[in-house]
Amino acid sequence: MISNKLVSVGIPTYNRPEGLKKTLECITGQTYKTLEIIVSDNCSTNTDVEKVVNEFIKKDKRIKFYRQAENMGAPSNFKYVLEKSTGIYFMWAADDDYYCNYYINDIINQFRSIEKSSIVAINMEAQYFDINESFPFFPEGRSFYNFYDEDKVNRISHILKNNYGNLIYSIYKVDALKSIDVIFNNNEIPFFIQIAEKGNWLVIPKIGFFKKTTLNTYNQARWEKE
Repeated sequence: MISNKLVSVGIPTYNRPEGLKKTLECITGQTYKTLEIIVSDNCSTNTDVEKVVNEFIKKDKRIKFYRQAENMGAPSNFKYVLEKSTGIYFMWAADDDYYCNYYINDIINQFRSIEKSSIVAINMEAQYFDINESFPFFPEGRSFYNFYDEDKVNRISHILKNNYGNLIYSIYKVDALKSIDVIFNNNEIPFFIQIAEKGNWLVIPKIGFFKKTTLNTYNQARWEKE
């Protein structure tokens, strides 16, 4: 039996009604139920985005919806959903990614089972796919399966050497996130350094979500890790 501490799920979205629909299906269908789901529409030109969210709100009162009056850019929209969160834990969910129904439950269980309080972010492995097929799995997060260090310099060195994009879609302790002025720009590395300064990252060696991508992007990710 796991704790019912509130987990905030922030979904920044823009012009992807079909992807958003699938993401909301995955998040509302999580076995971990104590959630607030924050959707921020970055002034989409496609009116179906709002229609999709409103259909889910009719069935699930955990969803909070915000539509921006003008496009603030993706980094600011990512920050916005974090600012609106009230949970003990927080995660960003991309509007074209899919999640196993145990994803949040297993990670919160992991947070509860570890004695090392300086672990501030936990993720699971991702399976890459496109609309036609799943790409061969590779263990992108292997270097974070067992890594732990109390020294922040060593943690930063480790994140600089072993970082990868999907780490951003971890579940975080909110107090770590909200104690920094989150930096998002052309890549995630400054943000990764900020989190590594606060504590350790852990990756569970199990597929927990599915990342939509192209063959070229998949090959690039695999090349970077290998």
